[in-house]
Amino acid sequence: FIEETTIMMEFFEPGDYYLSISNSYGRVVMDRHLVIDQPENKVIIWKGNNSNGDLLPDGIYFVSLTNGKELQTHKAALLR
Repeated sequence: FIEETTIMMEFFEPGDYYLSISNSYGRVVMDRHLVIDQPENKVIIWKGNNSNGDLLPDGIYFVSLTNGKELQTHKAALLR
């Protein structure tokens, strides 16, 4: 993706979720705590920035979502 990417994530049940984005070296570059009220699919938009809002360099990134029971991971290629 160039400017931003849209990732569909499935929230299996209500509760606390942890969203993290890691680079190809396994270093977490962005993370968020999410509280979900009901099971649903949501769109997550990522603009290629880290937790401080700084733009990240080109590369492969892994977007992971977990609630402690289930884990979803998607791969994204960032090209500027």
